[in-house]
Amino acid sequence: MATDRQIAANQANAVKSTGPKTKKGKNASARNAIKHGLTMPPPQDEVLQWMKIILNTADLSLDTLGDDPFSHATLRLAEAEAQHERATSAEREAAAKLARYAKSHQETDLLKLDFEDMDDPAVLTAMLKGQHDAFTLGGLKILLASNTNRIPRLVGKLETINRYVRQAERQKARALVAWQKAKKLSA
Repeated sequence: MATDRQIAANQANAVKSTGPKTKKGKNASARNAIKHGLTMPPPQDEVLQWMKIILNTADLSLDTLGDDPFSHATLRLAEAEAQHERATSAEREAAAKLARYAKSHQETDLLKLDFEDMDDPAVLTAMLKGQHDAFTLGGLKILLASNTNRIPRLVGKLETINRYVRQAERQKARALVAWQKAKKLSA
């Protein structure tokens, strides 16, 4: 059990550590755990674009959306489509990064590599063989030491994103069935 003195000290420390105060600091801390952004709801402009496609209309806003079951089903389907689009886009990006990394292992001419590949262990190893000053060599060795398990990390990230794609596909399928039912009922 805490003594009165410890309780007072804890309370005094709690007053000091209340988190970020500025808007910039709050925005930065709000993004601390974000890895890929796929757990966040899709942006409203993307949802609106999908609603326009689903309803085949160019003149639509989320404010004019009705409160009936068909409107709710349309919104849910548009959100599912937007989320699926974001997830498949992230999956393509992660797969391309993994492919670039694998390709960089086969390339011997450093000048032909993308700038993004400069943290690739194969590239760094090749660069270590060149003539560099002590400071540059030390930096290359540090970078190389921190990137030794890059392929497993990239594969793991791709697998994680792939789970979000499958989840988005299931959500989209359920939303489509609900939208079709609501459309029949509203007709």
